[in-house]
Amino acid sequence: MHKIDYLKKYNLFNTVLALWIVFLPLKSAIYQATTVLMIFMFIYHVRAFKNIERVTSLLKQYKDILLAFMLIVFSMILSSVLGVNLADSLSQTMK
Repeated sequence: MHKIDYLKKYNLFNTVLALWIVFLPLKSAIYQATTVLMIFMFIYHVRAFKNIERVTSLLKQYKDILLAFMLIVFSMILSSVLGVNLADSLSQTMK
């Protein structure tokens, strides 16, 4: 790969990252689109450069943090499915 091609991809990622950071407080459609775009760019980069070993080694190294994150996501999904609202539960408890 030529240096110019790499710099174009690097600048594209930096631009998307900058847009994501700027629109983070707004939570607008641009924020959501750049989040999805960064995920797709990550998947493309892993597939194009075939460095899945690096990703798996990072996942193995930080497996405790990954497990904690997955448990938090699972509890959020479970609470959404069951319709549990913590704010309502707290207000009922306070009465």
